[in-house]
Amino acid sequence: MAQLYTLKIDLINVSIEALMSSQTQNETEIMGTWSQPNTAEKSLQLTALMSEPILKHQACEKLYHLVGDDDLFDFIEELEASDDVRYLVQSHIKTTLDNLDRSLLKWEKEAIETCRSLLRPT
Repeated sequence: MAQLYTLKIDLINVSIEALMSSQTQNETEIMGTWSQPNTAEKSLQLTALMSEPILKHQACEKLYHLVGDDDLFDFIEELEASDDVRYLVQSHIKTTLDNLDRSLLKWEKEAIETCRSLLRPT
């Protein structure tokens, strides 16, 4: 009986390793991303939101459906409650736009231009 359990555990471990090795780099990188401003509507919502300070304590509620990303929210979590997170959002948007060829989501042309405008100095 103990050998049977050991065999099952070994098979599970092999299956997990096979699954992980079959993932492409893109799949691995996007696993922590659940939302991007890839449509005209979402990019315009983000632009409006970015016109005023976004404080850390408001960030999750305001950004979750527009730029949902584990890495971004991990960085935001490191800030003080009253810190403005817009510079982190801009950095995230820049990285995203620089890597659109790796995105699994289709980006509308208008969304790309709108998001690029967020990176320009005001």
